[in-house]
Amino acid sequence: MTLKDNQASVYANLGAVYQALNDPDNAHKAFQKAAALDPKNATYQQLGSQVADAKQAEQYQQALTLH
Repeated sequence: MTLKDNQASVYANLGAVYQALNDPDNAHKAFQKAAALDPKNATYQQLGSQVADAKQAEQYQQALTLH
């Protein structure tokens, strides 16, 4: 099987895998790449934003527990 690194859907699927593995940093990067390759696809933009928002919320919760 050959993967084409210029297909947005490949990166979107990779982002979903990273998200399932609880790896928000790589998930966000993959969704950003998908959005860059297919800027008209609003879903890729939204997925990247959701991952970033969830990461920020988690960091906020961690900061609250430190105080």
